Amino acid sequence: MKPQLEKLIKVREELIRKTEKRDAAALKRTDAWYQSEKGKAFEAKTAQIANTAETLNEAIKELETCI
Repeated sequence: MKPQLEKLIKVREELIRKTEKRDAAALKRTDAWYQSEKGKAFEAKTAQIANTAETLNEAIKELETCI
């Protein structure tokens, strides 16, 4: 079970890195871009990735209690 836990932790870390990278890229954009459809879609996708990382974090915590 420990190898699966380690894989989940790596996936969570990768999702966090992707979220941070997307946030940094978004900060370089203009306000007009944020208001555009493309900007809104980008932000929604970034939030979705962050939520997935948080859900995975909760699953990891639960799994750790079983090991």
